[in-house]
Amino acid sequence: MAAQKTVLSQTMAINVEDGFDDEGGAKTKAHTYSGIKKDATADELVKAGTALGSLMENEVVNIVVTEKAEVAEAE
Repeated sequence: MAAQKTVLSQTMAINVEDGFDDEGGAKTKAHTYSGIKKDATADELVKAGTALGSLMENEVVNIVVTEKAEVAEAE
């Protein structure tokens, strides 16, 4: 039997530069957004993350999307 995945929710974190730690390593700060459309494509996620990131004071390091999904055997 084939398995089926159902996306329950997604969150997006935009990580931006936030100075340096005591040892000189770069620090980041995450700005997290929930309620992301479950069927959003990777292109749409990058476009939204880039647009939101452009409004931030510090440089965007990366955009991370976390997906919560349920998997089950298909009926």
